[in-house]
Amino acid sequence: MTISSKTKQHGARTWAMRSACFAAMGALVSPIAASAQDNPQGALSFGLSHSSFYGTRGSVDLTIEDLWLDGLSLSARLQSGELGQGGSLAVGYDWDIEQPVFGFDTQAFVAFEASGQDWDPLYSLAEYELVLGLRSTVAPNLVAGVELVWNETNLSDFDGSVSPVFLNDQGSSTSAGFRFGLEYDNRESDRLIAPGTTGIFEIYAPVLGDDDRNFVRIDGRLGYTVPVYNSVTLNVAAAAGVVVADDTDMVNLLDRTFTAQGFPRGFDYGGAGPRDTSTNTVLGGTQYVAGSVELLVPINDRDWTIGSFYDIGGVWDVPGVSGANILEDRYDRSSYGLSLNVPTGIGDLRISYAQPDNALATDELNELSFSLNGQF
Repeated sequence: MTISSKTKQHGARTWAMRSACFAAMGALVSPIAASAQDNPQGALSFGLSHSSFYGTRGSVDLTIEDLWLDGLSLSARLQSGELGQGGSLAVGYDWDIEQPVFGFDTQAFVAFEASGQDWDPLYSLAEYELVLGLRSTVAPNLVAGVELVWNETNLSDFDGSVSPVFLNDQGSSTSAGFRFGLEYDNRESDRLIAPGTTGIFEIYAPVLGDDDRNFVRIDGRLGYTVPVYNSVTLNVAAAAGVVVADDTDMVNLLDRTFTAQGFPRGFDYGGAGPRDTSTNTVLGGTQYVAGSVELLVPINDRDWTIGSFYDIGGVWDVPGVSGANILEDRYDRSSYGLSLNVPTGIGDLRISYAQPDNALATDELNELSFSLNGQF
């Protein structure tokens, strides 16, 4: 989990699926003891998915830590599919502060990311973001962070078939402000069945920028993993978030949420929330809530794990938008299914199959997904 990295779809940002503890752009992690020139470390991951909206897509993510010198990191992402492509490149640097600002230790970091995507039949997106921040361990298992964020985005080449709601956001926009976060994790390892509690809380408060991007965003997630019988483990998770806005004020699509932090599984990203049915365009929302219960069972001595889960969640509310063809009311979807986690020589292969059991006819489904995450 990280305060500043982000997952985006349809040009929207979401707080879900973060990969490194309070790391800038997903590229920075705590410094390692080895010399950066002698022992750079990194991660390479591959993903493949298919959805009714985007078709088949593949992605490659690369992160290298302590590249050339201690504290310098680089990350890159490429994504391509039947309907377009996207990519990003981020570079960052972090360093220890000898006298902790607060807590037990403090690190400062700076990161810059440039990204772009072009998905047919939506639009083209170019984005630049600069982050300056501090993070510190303030109590056992508790990390706090504060960031100064500047973001510049340009939306262009809108397809004529998208919702007029999207057309309101074309052109350039700016948002700058502060991001505050807390992360708690008392697990002894990052294994899927490691018992313990995790929690994330984050607030983004803009202070400058365009009017339609000056809204406070609040997100939170709580997870609890506990053994129930021998090696059988129960994993319970809950998440919620809101963009604080007046009902009459429109929130830019860049700041709306398109998934309830990945829940419920079995639905496409953005396919289980507000929608303009006249153009079949998913709109994203400003509120979400989600929950998941999963029973995990090791199936051999190689740390293979099979899971059985039930997810529930929903995204709703698009302020400033109304009409007979706009579906924005709250409707909680749910799904059940199986997951498989297979550690390999180069990383973890994760596969999940989810069957939605409460959905709308307009929802976009993505029942089968898998990914391979490698380390080097």
